[in-house]
Amino acid sequence: MERELLRIIYAFSFFIQFAFLIRLNQIDRQSSITAKKSDEPFVIETQNIKINSKKDIKYKTSVLSRDYISNTNNQLIELLKNKKIYIKEDLSMDDISNMIHVSKNHLSQCISEGLQTNFYDLINKYRIEEFIEQINLNPNLQISELYYQCGFRSKATFYKYFKQQTGITPNDYRKKILEEKEVLQQA
Repeated sequence: MERELLRIIYAFSFFIQFAFLIRLNQIDRQSSITAKKSDEPFVIETQNIKINSKKDIKYKTSVLSRDYISNTNNQLIELLKNKKIYIKEDLSMDDISNMIHVSKNHLSQCISEGLQTNFYDLINKYRIEEFIEQINLNPNLQISELYYQCGFRSKATFYKYFKQQTGITPNDYRKKILEEKEVLQQA
């Protein structure tokens, strides 16, 4: 009886080792397929922002999946659009990484790979959009007062990003709005 039990245990352990080797081979095969696919660019739409994620040379050995990058960026965009966290003038990557529970390095990589920009350019893009929305509602507001309310600390930074995004200065933009408003009132 003892020999029979040993034979069963031996056969069972052989079966487990065999199953383990087969599973290991499957995992190895999947990772090599994934590695081949990661060299190909992919595009994901996330809340009207295109994510074109061909691995950046900077992150060539990254272990972040496409889903992780997409999900992290979706959380980030939701915070920016719905909670308007960019209005906080001293907003940092640490603040956001704590809010969405990812490391600062992973957040930076997700923004870089998924959104094809950097943290400050992204935040300032939303700040400019907020400024444009507010100035369109009330073009008589002081530009300096308004850009502070939108999260900018520096006039130079605000003017730089505004001109970069719109092609004109904030003063010219406000003049354009006031002229359009005047034309509408005359009609």
